[in-house]
Amino acid sequence: SCFTVLTLYVLWRFARSGAGQHAVVCGGALGLTLLSKYTGVVTAMLVAALLLVLLMLRKPSPSALAAEPLWGWHVAFTGWRFPAPLAAGLLIALLALALVSAGFGFPRGPVNYYRGFTKIYADFNPKWEAFLWGEYSKTGFRYYYVLAELWKTPIPALLFFCSALFLIRLDDRERRLDWTFVLLPFAAF
Repeated sequence: SCFTVLTLYVLWRFARSGAGQHAVVCGGALGLTLLSKYTGVVTAMLVAALLLVLLMLRKPSPSALAAEPLWGWHVAFTGWRFPAPLAAGLLIALLALALVSAGFGFPRGPVNYYRGFTKIYADFNPKWEAFLWGEYSKTGFRYYYVLAELWKTPIPALLFFCSALFLIRLDDRERRLDWTFVLLPFAAF
């Protein structure tokens, strides 16, 4: 949870500032997320989705280019020009891959990670049934995570979050981007 929140927070900071150092920290945080638990793959997919949203929402303007001299809207590399979110995504992926390689034994780290990932359900019992609220199910419960979130989150936090949803203003691109960073991870998890 810590590394996922850190990854998404630093990615949000990149989305707001365009600063390259935020992309570097995001790559490191994503690598730590992947190393800490295999469900970090969900965070990696969220990073990709949020960078895609950023690519679609963020259009270069002369004022934005002047405000972002370090990263800018385009990054030049060996004569090619890449949109900053695309270049940041590549940098984030390479840093995360480097950490996974180091954590799972260089040079076969990614292969070892994939092998471990495929064995998550290796000891799964096909006769196992899920249990929730006095009911058994062979297929599980679609609403389990929603109920778990409601049970585990303090009531004041739920009330503040729900009331904040009524205060959403989507009148400019920056606010839509901010709410995308809040609601998309919530929906994904």
